[in-house]
Amino acid sequence: MRGAVRILLGLQETPGALIRASEVKPLGQFHYSVPAVLAVLAEAGMLDDDRQPPIVAWFRSQVADLPDDMRHELGMWFDVMCDGSPIPPRRLPRKDTTIVSQLRAALPVVRYWATTHASLREVTRDEIKAILPASGWQRSLLLQSLRSIFRVLKARQLVFVNPTTHMHARHPNYPAPRPIDLVKLRAAIGAHDPARAAVAALLAFHAIRVMDLRTLRLTDVRDGRLHIGEQTILLAQPARDCLAAYLDYRSTCWPNTINPHVFINRRSATHTRPVNTNWFRDTLGMPPEAVRRDRILNEAFATGGDLRKLTDMFGIHVGTAHRYADVVHRARTAELAGE
Repeated sequence: MRGAVRILLGLQETPGALIRASEVKPLGQFHYSVPAVLAVLAEAGMLDDDRQPPIVAWFRSQVADLPDDMRHELGMWFDVMCDGSPIPPRRLPRKDTTIVSQLRAALPVVRYWATTHASLREVTRDEIKAILPASGWQRSLLLQSLRSIFRVLKARQLVFVNPTTHMHARHPNYPAPRPIDLVKLRAAIGAHDPARAAVAALLAFHAIRVMDLRTLRLTDVRDGRLHIGEQTILLAQPARDCLAAYLDYRSTCWPNTINPHVFINRRSATHTRPVNTNWFRDTLGMPPEAVRRDRILNEAFATGGDLRKLTDMFGIHVGTAHRYADVVHRARTAELAGE
């Protein structure tokens, strides 16, 4: 760390000036830990964080082939979605996942319009009606995405009218989550690797979000319960046993680590940051979100689609619980029709 900081100070043109994050990145070529150096500089008040969020580069690559006017219009929508808007109509910043989902849904249609139009101002209501699927969740997602774009453009006076006004889509029937390989999941719970067994058990029994697993701290595990935000989860005995075995393994492998998080690895044991989200997928050997969805769906069938029980047990929103309940109701309706 001292060597890295000494190099950065030696390269400064103005001694005492803040060090830009972009100047730290090349140190990775010489086997210095760039995240650690950035953390030290930030703590010392010496960092000018000029890094660009990854979603910005992704957005620019996605719209690079569009006409200039469309690229500018989508850029305005993107800025409002990322930063929010303090002027009427006011908007709060949206999550990156929301922005990516809506842009991915709208881009194929926008690229199709780009073959005949130079700007989204030229898109008519009839063209939107013609491009929308007849029904289903695809119609709902596409209409929601286009409505979001045109609302922002209308508010910024980049289009004359909002062609999606008074256009509606019925509540979509989202497809049921695909079943997971239970043999593989059972093997993960019984694995000799304590980390894999603990992650698998927490997902299989309690459907913990990956982000919650990532930020889970040692102080959040007490009295056989997990304390995640305002939610208290009473651990099932198999999950409790797997977690206890992992904590013993953790203290044996890294007895002197100061990392406060439950799940750490060889690299994160040397600092205080959580592990990367990809670590959970690699450790588990299957997509963690697929296991979480399968567990919630299983509970939905067991409770008859009880929204209150689903929201209390898994800490999900009512809208999300309603999707799982819909799957249960459709399955039971089809079963009764078959009888």
